[in-house]
Amino acid sequence: MQNQEYKKFKERRNSVRRFDFLIRKTDLFESEKRLQERRESVLFGQKLLSRIAVKPPYYALKNLEKVDGSLKASIPIEQSLGNETSPLTAGETSRHLAILGSCALAEKNTNDFSYYLAVKAVYRRHIKEIKADYLIGVSEAKMLNKRKGKAFNKLLNEKNEVITTLDVDYTIISQNLFERQFKKHKRDMRHSYISESFFNRQNFYKCLFEIPNAKIQDDILTLDIGEVKPEMCMGHFPFYPAMPVAFLSQILFNVSINYLKTVLKKKNIKVVLHEGNINAFALVFSGKHIKVKVQLLDQVKNIFIFFSQLIEQETSKLLIELNNLKVEIVV
Repeated sequence: MQNQEYKKFKERRNSVRRFDFLIRKTDLFESEKRLQERRESVLFGQKLLSRIAVKPPYYALKNLEKVDGSLKASIPIEQSLGNETSPLTAGETSRHLAILGSCALAEKNTNDFSYYLAVKAVYRRHIKEIKADYLIGVSEAKMLNKRKGKAFNKLLNEKNEVITTLDVDYTIISQNLFERQFKKHKRDMRHSYISESFFNRQNFYKCLFEIPNAKIQDDILTLDIGEVKPEMCMGHFPFYPAMPVAFLSQILFNVSINYLKTVLKKKNIKVVLHEGNINAFALVFSGKHIKVKVQLLDQVKNIFIFFSQLIEQETSKLLIELNNLKVEIVV
């Protein structure tokens, strides 16, 4: 009797051991599968990064992958919010989504390497107040012809709710044409780091650009930003350092916020950018001296509509324009 019970016990024990072995084998297979998927995602991201002219630290996308014909990536939060509401500043949102859009175009372009210049964009915020623990970027792009492309980009939270959209038009320039057209701006940044922030490897894009106070005259605020320094262009075009349109647009937006602070005589305000149109007319290369003009066009309750321009100081050339900038004061 005891032998029979012991025999049954051994059978049950061996059955449990076989089950445990199968579970461990399945877990090991799943781990190897996830590792392989991660490896393929990294290689895919590296391949696309090698085909665009944007590099770290300006490029900061994670887990880039292709899903159902679209590109998808994890969006990091690097910049403090300042006077904006969560989860991400308008400038950093535009930065990551515009880069994701250029990657989506590069995936469709037959050329190995090209410059993707954002020349026009429409920014829209779809959810006014939201908290997000995890941000996702999704981009659908199409090549209009060899020289033009368009990307439809979305910023999502972990629930797949659309927080912001950014539709971007790009001018696509081959490497040879770009180098011929802008050869006078060529600069080897590897051995010409002139500021302390370069030696400290500081990421300029994590900082909010400090906006000095300025007077408003005839509803227009004019502000001298100064010279574009090399550290303001890190990772944005190899050997041709140019300040990114998204970051310049953020400066224009922040000057608009300062306009409101001055008019309302309040320092601690919170705002949300509902929408805005961006037009970029020229690259802003390192060494250029720039100024800003911001004008308040209209006010509807707590929503203020601005028009702003970025201008080259020496030539008065219009570089970037933001119009229909709808800013709401929420606190």
